[in-house]
Amino acid sequence: MFSGIVKGIGTALSVQNNKNGIRVAFNTSLVKPKMELKLGDSVAVNGVCLTVIDFTNNSFEAEISNTTLELTNLQGLVVGSKVNLESALRLNEAVNGHLVTGHIDATCCLKEVVESGFSRVLSFAVPESLSKYIVERGSVTLDGISLTVNSISSMVFKVTIIPHTWENTIANQWHIEEKINLEIDMMARYLERLNNQT
Repeated sequence: MFSGIVKGIGTALSVQNNKNGIRVAFNTSLVKPKMELKLGDSVAVNGVCLTVIDFTNNSFEAEISNTTLELTNLQGLVVGSKVNLESALRLNEAVNGHLVTGHIDATCCLKEVVESGFSRVLSFAVPESLSKYIVERGSVTLDGISLTVNSISSMVFKVTIIPHTWENTIANQWHIEEKINLEIDMMARYLERLNNQT
């Protein structure tokens, strides 16, 4: 479980392809505070929950299955790719974003970036099947970043990114038409399930 508060930016050090997916090593030297990892730990990489299968003082390795590659933008990883990183929550930590599972629902497409005061308003096209789960003032996770929905109209929703988030995540590297990992608020799914049972 995560909170959507990115702890730092990582870099793909190596990408090894095989028939089952890929094995990737990520540099963690820019994560603050320093990641204290052990085998089997969970790390959110662009919002995707991955398992640590090897690590050093400033890096870790994870395997990414073909299924995960098909559902996320991690399929585009190459050596040098930048990613958002967040270590798993501990029970004594504050949840400063919202509860995030690291299970990506789909990718959404960045359509527009507009400066608004000191912040930026970003518009995303969302798959029709997921638009019903996104509500104004609700939460979404984009490449592992917990954000609040400003508005949603049809299949386009908007979020505001403040300078701190813009400067300390890979959001400033997103480009128009890029696919961004999307996780909807899990509460929306639970509410739908409860409503369908009544």
